[in-house]
Amino acid sequence: MRQVYAQCASWTVSISDQEIPVEVVGPAGDPHKPLEVARRFGDEALTRTMLAGPVGQQAQITTLLVRDGDRALELTHDMTERPGQEHHRNSPRALVRAATRGPATGVGPVHCSWETAIGYGSGTGGSAGGTMRGMNVRELGPSQARLLRAWSQGVSGDLRATSASAVLERCLAVQAQDLRAAALGVRARGSGLTEADVFRALGAERSLVRGWFMRGTLYIVPAADAGWLRELLAPQLLRRSERRYRELGLGAAELALGERVITEALAGGPLTRDELAVRMKEEGLDASGQVPFHLVRRSALLGVVCFGPVREDGCATYVLAKDWLPASAGPSGADAVRELLLRYLAAHGPATVADFATWSGLGLPAVRSVWKELLEGGLIEPCRVGGLDEYALPADAAPCPEPTGDVRLLPAYDNYLVGFTDRRMSVEPEHERKVWPGGGQISPTIVVDGLVRGVWRRDRTRGIALEPFDADLGGVGIEALDGELRDISRFLAA
Repeated sequence: MRQVYAQCASWTVSISDQEIPVEVVGPAGDPHKPLEVARRFGDEALTRTMLAGPVGQQAQITTLLVRDGDRALELTHDMTERPGQEHHRNSPRALVRAATRGPATGVGPVHCSWETAIGYGSGTGGSAGGTMRGMNVRELGPSQARLLRAWSQGVSGDLRATSASAVLERCLAVQAQDLRAAALGVRARGSGLTEADVFRALGAERSLVRGWFMRGTLYIVPAADAGWLRELLAPQLLRRSERRYRELGLGAAELALGERVITEALAGGPLTRDELAVRMKEEGLDASGQVPFHLVRRSALLGVVCFGPVREDGCATYVLAKDWLPASAGPSGADAVRELLLRYLAAHGPATVADFATWSGLGLPAVRSVWKELLEGGLIEPCRVGGLDEYALPADAAPCPEPTGDVRLLPAYDNYLVGFTDRRMSVEPEHERKVWPGGGQISPTIVVDGLVRGVWRRDRTRGIALEPFDADLGGVGIEALDGELRDISRFLAA
């Protein structure tokens, strides 16, 4: 009996007079838990489940592949609950109906080459021998995969960069809705840096820039990459914002006026959002509530403005993008997706196509063909982690590091905890509520060799308060934190 990770009754698929019994198991009471990785069962069939669509609107897509001679019968079913849809029509049993009676929901069946099918998407399968139909597959234990991912993110190993821009060259982007937390994230990946160094890179040096990029979230990225990233990501972000513009009473005339007011105001130099709101009000625009934020954000997504220097009081300013950012053609279209995917895996691998699709906000349809192209071209390689298939850069570019007891204090909203759809590699399930307490918050964490061993917080009067999950941090000892604590104090004080 082969097993698939899910929660429902056992069922059997019959195709070409061949019965494939499948026992379906999984977390009780959670039949629609998003499954981002594939579970291989035997040489003749595999299943994969992934997220598709923009964040907050993902569909859970389950695909069953069954070998039929030299072809694969591919059955795809949308597992997402919808109002008014009966539960039984929204279960894996629909796959059985699709196989035996034609499609019930979703699309399928679809015939394709077995060789093509097993090399497709994040659910690529492989045999126990470590090959994927002619492809070499790196075998990684969970701890090895975690160490490789931490190494890729720059939060383990001795490759600490000596400048803020070098940190971002390696990891491409640091999540930055909290700017001071983002600066601490740069510190954790660098050596000898100060908070002033990070703000200088965002200001006087103009080597880094803050902006709305992946999923519409604020990130710090290299200034040289801001242009092509915006061109790739902004169109769908603008489309998703149209409803909010209408809710705020911002029609075409108001949007155009807001853009003109912002452009003219910033011609005189950097201004804060509050200062821009005053100009909007003077020109007859409603500048209450979220209107100024959305008008400024829209101008940034259009490439008119960008974040500028941070003032001494910590207030962010905006400037005209043409006066601030370097001229850079950069990749576009599929080339831009390809560049972003490679940079993502360089900084986050091993990971799945669902991880990338969700992190980037592009969704699976936009990334599948590029992912397959890079896989077939040998620019990315499959690796098997605990029997599940993930992907990374080739082994010569992404070596397998050894555990050294490397301790890092990562800030709130750190990249290491937001770049993946499955949290279990870096955080043990019993500690998830400490790391993700709710309300969209992500706690600052104590990380040892890539595994979260505790949380911490800054107290204005008592300094840094530590809350390790176990007294000796998994064997490295609490004194291993001394260096990080001193470095944070130095980073903030300089």
